[in-house]
Amino acid sequence: MKKFVVLLIALASLVSLATPVFAHSPQVLLGSREVGYLSDRDTVDVNTRRIFSQIRVCVYRHAVEFRDLDIVFGNGGRQDVAVRRVIPKGDCTRWIDLNGPVRRIDKIKFNYATFAVRSPRALVKVYGR
Repeated sequence: MKKFVVLLIALASLVSLATPVFAHSPQVLLGSREVGYLSDRDTVDVNTRRIFSQIRVCVYRHAVEFRDLDIVFGNGGRQDVAVRRVIPKGDCTRWIDLNGPVRRIDKIKFNYATFAVRSPRALVKVYGR
């Protein structure tokens, strides 16, 4: 019985070393924004000290055409991501890898166009993991 327990502990240790802690972590809502019809640039301020390796943007209520995202990191670094895609309501971008090691995100700026001319306005939510 002792050998079996020792073997299980050893296997669990190997598995935990092979898999990064953040690899299977659930998505976290970083922020949301109702996007306007007259403006084509908005910012989501991220108010967390957590670190992330990926983000994705989801759209609700109306389709939004994203041109690009400008991700601003806690250390002042930036990553520009060309999306150039219409995201239909209820859909999301792919998971976007952040450059470098896991990073703390300060804000995400996006450049977009909306298609709706009536209320309610499109809602954009940004998730990280």
